[in-house]
Amino acid sequence: LQYFITVGEKKELFTYPGRQEGSPSDWDFNNRNPFEVRVVSKSSPVYIFDARADNDELSRAWNRASSFIPGTEPGKAEIRVVIDKLFTIDAENPKAANINDYSMRYYFGKKVTHNREILAGKKDIIFRGRSLANKPCWVQLALITKMGEAFGGMIKVDSISGDYKLSVKDLKKVRLVTLPRPYPTFLPYFFEDKREGSVDLREVETLQISIGPGIPESELNDRHALAIESVRLE
Repeated sequence: LQYFITVGEKKELFTYPGRQEGSPSDWDFNNRNPFEVRVVSKSSPVYIFDARADNDELSRAWNRASSFIPGTEPGKAEIRVVIDKLFTIDAENPKAANINDYSMRYYFGKKVTHNREILAGKKDIIFRGRSLANKPCWVQLALITKMGEAFGGMIKVDSISGDYKLSVKDLKKVRLVTLPRPYPTFLPYFFEDKREGSVDLREVETLQISIGPGIPESELNDRHALAIESVRLE
């Protein structure tokens, strides 16, 4: 649904967005950027992350090897995350415990403000992407509520680009990563919620994507690489 709003003020007309003088019915009206609302059915998937649109708002530690790449299909793109080492010694805190984790976070609350009831009927989290390494990449997907509770689960992403499903009913309490990373670096990396409970999709507003949890100990020091295209609820 595309629309303008025209306001009459002291015998003058101004049209929004842009506060352009005149009305859309005028022959010389040239505003081509109306307000826009997507109208979808309740059964439609809800995209809580799209690489092309949301890349700039993805919170993560800077990584020289990571990149943002347009896709081969129009309107598609992927974020490529390449991690040579999950853990490196912190020069300011060299005695800190090893934390083998690289996490990213995206706040999608603004996307679901007006359709939270639709979220309640969704059954699966669908991750679309691929492993960029010569082996599968283990990825933890977590949904974070308004109260800071994180519910997540594991998926194994192969080198073939496709959809990888995680059932909402299989989500369990997981640790919340403090992003952006707090400074000084001796401050806790994780926040672990000890409360019991199950996820209510009407309360979720943030997506956390982590590489590290679930990886076999023998592979923690390997190179890990992932391409992320989108995450949706169905």
